[in-house]
Amino acid sequence: MNKKIILMHIGIIIVIGLLIFLKFPCPFKCFVGYPCPACGTLHALNALLNLDFKSYCEYNWMAIPLVTGVWMGIHKNCIFNKSRIVDFLLITIPTMLIFKYILDIYLTFLCV
Repeated sequence: MNKKIILMHIGIIIVIGLLIFLKFPCPFKCFVGYPCPACGTLHALNALLNLDFKSYCEYNWMAIPLVTGVWMGIHKNCIFNKSRIVDFLLITIPTMLIFKYILDIYLTFLCV
């Protein structure tokens, strides 16, 4: 079972690396025309890997909490043993992401 989890993580890291390398655009933004709540996450992670903190904040300052929340959600039962802190974070992080999304939309329309 541990070998399966390790291979899954390697696969996910490879896919994310390819998406960053290919500068994959947001499918939601391409089809709808508006950015999704997680827009800029891959670009922000790429900027962070290059130690460009200003670009990280400009792309999506919620990238690290978002990735952390997804990782914790996936491993909730096997690593964290159904911790209440994880449950709290799994509610707080999406709430913050939605708040950021609404703020971004408001500021976009305010500046137009």
